[in-house]
Amino acid sequence: MPPSCINGLVIDCEDLNAEIKTLTEKGIEVGTIDKTPWGIFAAIKDPDGNRLSLHQR
Repeated sequence: MPPSCINGLVIDCEDLNAEIKTLTEKGIEVGTIDKTPWGIFAAIKDPDGNRLSLHQR
């Protein structure tokens, strides 16, 4: 698969705020938290430009 072809892979996590803290401490940029009726999400991009979405119910 070519770089940046994945858009929206969802990764379930128990504590989104803790995950964001850990990632930002490692220098990884995390998008704003989006609140929806089915949970909260935050987007990140991996080094290849793929868009990943962290999700907490």
